[in-house]
Amino acid sequence: MPAHADLTWANVTAPEFGLFNWKDWGNAPQGLDSASLWGSSLAVPSLADRVRQERRRDFESRDGKLMTLFVCSKILEPYAHPEDPRLEPARRMAEQVIEKLQAD
Repeated sequence: MPAHADLTWANVTAPEFGLFNWKDWGNAPQGLDSASLWGSSLAVPSLADRVRQERRRDFESRDGKLMTLFVCSKILEPYAHPEDPRLEPARRMAEQVIEKLQAD
């Protein structure tokens, strides 16, 4: 499925919506862009929740769950800054997604 493949708030314009930095675009599993945007929202929990709500179908798909784990793994990498506010939400989500995948 076509994807921007680097969808973060740094690549979105406002108040008029626009996306830039298309150098990585191409085909990707369903949910990559949604999971990337969610991951870049984790420092603002209400925004992260809104992304998950708005893109629920992506997150509920098997590929979306795997892409969520992919994004969590990038946040939780071994050299992550210990004060990164995204660490704990990413850790909790990774645990939840693993449980869901095991139940499927």
